[in-house]
Amino acid sequence: MKRTGLDRYLGEAEAFAARWEPRLVWALLGLGGLWRLAWVLSGGRLAPLRSEVRNVALTYARTGQLADAFGYGTGPTAHVAPTMAIYEGLVYRYLGSTTQAELFLAVVAILLACASFYFTYRAFRLLAVPPLWALAGLAAACLIPLNAMIEVRQLRGFEGMLATALSTGILWWILALARRPEVKVLALIPLALVMAFLALTTQAAALGVYGAAGLLVLLRVRWLKWPAAGLVFAGALAVFLGPWAMRNERAMHHPILTRSNFGLELSQAYYPGAVHPANALLEFKRRHREMHPMASPEAVRELRRVGEVEYAASQGREAMAWIKANPADAATIAVRQFRNYWFPDPWLWQAFDQDVKAQYRMKSYFLWVVTVLGLLGLMSGLARDLRTWIYVAPALILPSLPYILTQPVIRYRYLVSTLLFFLAAEAVRRLCEFAATAPEPARRKAEAA
Repeated sequence: MKRTGLDRYLGEAEAFAARWEPRLVWALLGLGGLWRLAWVLSGGRLAPLRSEVRNVALTYARTGQLADAFGYGTGPTAHVAPTMAIYEGLVYRYLGSTTQAELFLAVVAILLACASFYFTYRAFRLLAVPPLWALAGLAAACLIPLNAMIEVRQLRGFEGMLATALSTGILWWILALARRPEVKVLALIPLALVMAFLALTTQAAALGVYGAAGLLVLLRVRWLKWPAAGLVFAGALAVFLGPWAMRNERAMHHPILTRSNFGLELSQAYYPGAVHPANALLEFKRRHREMHPMASPEAVRELRRVGEVEYAASQGREAMAWIKANPADAATIAVRQFRNYWFPDPWLWQAFDQDVKAQYRMKSYFLWVVTVLGLLGLMSGLARDLRTWIYVAPALILPSLPYILTQPVIRYRYLVSTLLFFLAAEAVRRLCEFAATAPEPARRKAEAA
């Protein structure tokens, strides 16, 4: 069969990518890191954002205590995970609340972003994605400035960047183990420990890789060893969650395994005004100012009176009572939250802005296209090689489920953003291969399009 122009072009591009693959990988990672650093050093973007994690980190720097999530004197906290708060607290202890400290935190955030890009690249190479298309996914993640504000401003302080680097690294690890005819239980111990650390850091990200690890056990561990594998994962969780729960029992009189904020997040998302808001942006800000201790003086006073755990629990009880009394309205909110995770409304890019700017709309439209292509790429991979691609499905889908119960925040979906870029590249690859090998009439139509 005579080669088409598209076929020849793809062949030449694939040969070039295969020849220069290692250098192209490091060049893309270097460029991605450099433009992010230049971006954060301009326009006053190095200044820190106000957040609960930063509040705790500053208190930890001064006193060594995890406290004051909602301001000075609000007491011991489990509102945030200890990992980022302790790390940032140590940075502030040795560098002070200075420009140097913020630069250090920004550089680490950039390195974590680049690590997540690299881990995802390696994972897709294990999925037998050719170098050209794995590099295309890497280039999209490294060079498209879609998530700069999230990566270097917001997630400089929050745990999402660390969680993304860990979860993509774990996915690569699981795919490597899945290539073995049989996985021994001993080989799962280091994996289980890293996953348990992720579970302490961000439970939504952990949910995705635990789903993939569960499939690994079912498909690659002898069934007689399943109980032993379960004990390994449970024991690893106990290593990290046990001391945290004991600290919370001692400091807050509640053995909280993860975080104390569930009721607060549920209440911010599920209430009458959220069902059909006339303006979602204004309604979000109104609700935040009404009940969140970071924005409401009345909420802070009540939190000081009853304590952090009871305040969040009371908010959760109120939300659950409303959900039970209004199941149809609650379902309307839940469907919208799930849709906003995958196809975010433009206002979510800057939820505290005065209005929805044109750039937010363009970002959302672009992201919707990437998401559609990413889901198509996943389906294509599953159809072609279910035995290996099956591990990607839970890693992509499961992290979105907990956020059905919370107010949508754009940084939450960063956990799957890099995966979607690579999956979108895989979808484009399949479309190009179809166009290059289609019968002559179909090929002419595809090339004309």
